[in-house]
Amino acid sequence: TQSTWGENSGLPSMPPAQNVLEDLIQRVDGLDAVFVSDKDGVQIVEAISPSASIDPNTLKFVPTFTFGSEQASKLHMGKNQSIISFFDSCIVVHYLLSPLVVTFVLQPNGNVGAISALFPAVASAIQPLHEAVTDV
Repeated sequence: TQSTWGENSGLPSMPPAQNVLEDLIQRVDGLDAVFVSDKDGVQIVEAISPSASIDPNTLKFVPTFTFGSEQASKLHMGKNQSIISFFDSCIVVHYLLSPLVVTFVLQPNGNVGAISALFPAVASAIQPLHEAVTDV
């Protein structure tokens, strides 16, 4: 079924970004989920590993991350681009592509370096979405 996204809506089609996120889930060991949301945590696109058990509270971090990122940027060290949080049950990596936030949820032994290396490809894949949200 056609949702609000697609050719007739004036917004970009979602499959390319969705496909990239799903491919990441398959390729990166220990990656349980990838979410693209707005700065308030409203989810736009997601990919979740079938074997993952994601805590529903995970996305509640997004507004906090956005605020923390803005505050970190005030440290006169340049603009903050990401924050990595290590928990007993998972690793959460947030990247800010204002007004979007890309959140990666990894298992405790997940490879944060792989996420960092692959992020430019993710950013490119969601660029049409970023442009559409920025123009709204």
